[in-house]
Amino acid sequence: MSPRKTRVLFTIGSMSGGGAERQTINYLRYLDRERYEPLLYLHYRRGEYLALVPDDVPVIAFWDRHQPPRIPLPGRIFWWQVRDLAQVLTAQRIDVVCSVTFLATLVAYGSVGQRTTPWIAIEMADPRLDFRHQVKRFRCLKRLLLARAYRHADFAVAVSEGVREGMQQTYQLSREHTPVVRNFVDLAEIDRLARQAGPCPEPGLFHVVTVGRLDEQKGQIYLLKAMSHMVHRRGRKDVHLSILGQGPLEKNLKSSVREEKLDDYVTFVGFLSNPFAFIARCQLFCLPSIYEGLPLALLEGMACRVPVLATDCLSGPREVLAEGRFGRLVETGSSEHLADAIEDAIDHHQDWLALVEPARRRIEREFSVESEMARLQRLIDASFESRTGHAIQTPRL
Repeated sequence: MSPRKTRVLFTIGSMSGGGAERQTINYLRYLDRERYEPLLYLHYRRGEYLALVPDDVPVIAFWDRHQPPRIPLPGRIFWWQVRDLAQVLTAQRIDVVCSVTFLATLVAYGSVGQRTTPWIAIEMADPRLDFRHQVKRFRCLKRLLLARAYRHADFAVAVSEGVREGMQQTYQLSREHTPVVRNFVDLAEIDRLARQAGPCPEPGLFHVVTVGRLDEQKGQIYLLKAMSHMVHRRGRKDVHLSILGQGPLEKNLKSSVREEKLDDYVTFVGFLSNPFAFIARCQLFCLPSIYEGLPLALLEGMACRVPVLATDCLSGPREVLAEGRFGRLVETGSSEHLADAIEDAIDHHQDWLALVEPARRRIEREFSVESEMARLQRLIDASFESRTGHAIQTPRL
């Protein structure tokens, strides 16, 4: 008889958003089915990426099982979530938990804290800025709880060296406790999707594309200001910006476009289930983020063989672009520098195109499914063995 496969529960708030949710889809899709059975636990069963969850992955959602409380006392829903996740761990006979993002990690800490369930906490963004951006209430308490949570986990996984450094500084974690498993892309899948038909940029213009949740973190407002510089101050009427994504700042960003008289130069494309066919037909990919972890969108732009421009965040773009060898880095939060770089890309496009193939090869070497999933699976095995004293056995084929 073959050994029972290891049941691994991934938990995250929902399937709405961006990179963290898409990377969770990658974990679920590429976890070795000969050895593991993945499950997904959500707080909310919603989001544009929910349809991408593999068919063989059971999805359990907190709000499917509960009703909002009549009296919303502080902390009540949190403790309900903790209790519910603990019940799921027992009922589903979960062998290893992987919490994705610090909000899911807080709940997992409460659920796993009194148990022996092996646990890996995965941080997707640099906490030096993300914590302040995301947490509005009880910051001191939550920072203290997170520090304890990450120490209690078998591994506190960072998606980049910058995120690892941020976790060490913010939560006083050791380097050995915070291994790096980088975000990755499936190049064959991207190539297949990039060849498909779909919405295309209007021919005859220099098309800049940006992809990401419409949120303060992603810095789209600076890109719009850069477009205003380009069009109104520098007279560049040959450039067009396409913004792919949805999010809470959509209304504000559209208002900025109207105020800056950019309606003819900026298009809000919205969410595309296949963004790669669009990206591959643009002349420049731009990531104007204020902070990142390790941006999937930047990896995807490079994979699509498009020249890339990114802001030099504390974490992410510099690591991906090897300090600017595979794309241009500019100062974070500077619309002037973004405009300068875009204008240079227009005027010297052949020079920018010369980086496209080296950038693609870097993705093939350093951000592959095979290498990063092997890292994660080794951590899952080590977590299970450290808590149970038993090594995970590989089922016979």
